[in-house]
Amino acid sequence: AFKVKMGSDVNASEQFLVSCNSSGYSCNGGWFAHDYHANTLGKLQTAAGAVAETTTPYTASNGSCNSVSNHPYRISSWSYIAGYTVPSIDQIKNAIYNYGSVAASICVGSAFQRYTSGVFSTDESAACGTNKVNHAIVLVGRDDVTQTWILRNSWGPSWAEQGYMRIKYGTS
Repeated sequence: AFKVKMGSDVNASEQFLVSCNSSGYSCNGGWFAHDYHANTLGKLQTAAGAVAETTTPYTASNGSCNSVSNHPYRISSWSYIAGYTVPSIDQIKNAIYNYGSVAASICVGSAFQRYTSGVFSTDESAACGTNKVNHAIVLVGRDDVTQTWILRNSWGPSWAEQGYMRIKYGTS
């Protein structure tokens, strides 16, 4: 999104969101944190917005929150692609094209966790129940030839294809 809007690469701190959120998110799980980049103050903070990775480097732990005075990256708004319904493939494609990466949620089961490479097409949605999800990811691109999304996961570069997955449209 930074690249699309500002034309520059920004490495924002994930650790800041893990350590300084007041929503109970941790290394054991959480959810989307858009509000912390817009108008929600994190613990010990006097301003909302993202901070640079160099300010709060990733430690792969819950860590403690420190007051950060510089929150240079702030979003003015965000929205759902299709309200509270599941967007169509074309709606997701258009959102990625126009805005950049798209935060999304899916149902993850053991096959997803064991994925190493190739195109993932195992539908594990039954593990979560009707219209339910249990994992947040980011869709960063697509490949219409293989009809797959390029998915970035939060489990680090040792998972799958350096932290990425190619997942068939409509899976989970």
